[in-house]
Parts: sequence; C-alpha cells; structure tokens
Amino acid sequence: MRVHADHFAILAEATFKQTAILTESVAAAKASAKAASDQIGMMKDKEQALIQVVPLKLEKLAFYGANKIGLEVVNVGATVALEVSIKAGVRISAKGLKPEEGEYLNLEIPILLKPFEPKQYSVECYIPHKRGGELWDTDSQITIDVWGEFQYGDVFNATHTNFFSFRMNADGFDIMPDATMALKVSRPWYSHSDDLSTEF
Repeated sequence: MRVHADHFAILAEATFKQTAILTESVAAAKASAKAASDQIGMMKDKEQALIQVVPLKLEKLAFYGANKIGLEVVNVGATVALEVSIKAGVRISAKGLKPEEGEYLNLEIPILLKPFEPKQYSVECYIPHKRGGELWDTDSQITIDVWGEFQYGDVFNATHTNFFSFRMNADGFDIMPDATMALKVSRPWYSHSDDLSTEF
C-alpha cells in the first residue's frame, strides 16, 4: 500500500507541474496574441486614410442671392479614402434678425481621395440670403455656423463617420462698391461643439 501511495503522490506532483507549465504557456500565448493584435491595430491606425474637413476663409457676404461657404476636404492619412461623402449645412445669424439657414445638403466628392493631393477637393454649401440692405446695420454682430458629417471607407474595409462644426464671428461690416458686405471678422473659423443640425 505504501508503494501505491508514493506512486500516486509522484503522479500528482507531475500532473501539478504539467498543469502549471500549461497555464504559463496559455498565458504566454494570450499575451503574444494580444501584442500581435495591438501591433496590427497600430499599423491600421498609422496606415489608414484620415479625412479632415475645414471651412475656407470667408471675407464677404452678399446682400442678395446665395452665399457660398467653402469646405475643404483633405485626406491626411497614409492610404486612399474610398466613397467619400459629405453632408453639410450653414446658418447666418445677425443680432435682432431671424437666422437664415441653408438646406442640409448631401454632397459627394470623387469616389477615391488620395493622401496629400496637391489639388485639394472642396465642397460648397449655399445659403439663401434674403435680407435687404435696409434691414442691416453696419455694426450688426454676425455669426456664421457651418456643420455636418462625412463618411468614407479605407483599405482595411472599415467605414468611418465623423462630424464637424465650425463658427466664425464678425463685429459689423463695410458696404463695398459691388454691394457686398466686407466682414469685420472678430474671430475666424473655430471648432464649435454645439449641435447645430436639425437632423443628422
């Protein structure tokens, strides 16, 4: 009986050691898999397309007709962006007047947007501006908001959706010979966090 007891003790100790070795191997394999997954994630982050949307410089507004607000679209990533599309809206507000808001448009730019193209693509939003000159004082405080969302795919078959919102302020304007308003910009375009959309 003593021999059998010693034999079982030896077997139990061997089994315990094997289990410990197996546990360590599994932990090492998991750590290695996580490291590989993190490495792949870092590579994707580094190599994927990255779209940025910024409004173009605005210096004048028209008293009558439509005002165009330019949006510049740039791929600052390492690879091409696919099926890029943009929705955008614009609002002009002046103190004491009801804001004018342009249609929230779905604008599509070329399907493929290469990184750091010398000629950057741009999109425009149109604002119907119906206020007559007699309704504006030259010291009117003016706020212009542009906002929207853009979507694109990357070479890793992932789809990205992001939102943007910018605002600029002017403390009045000068009336120009061509009947436009030369804005006295007090704060150029800056990122603005308010949700200005009526529907997204």
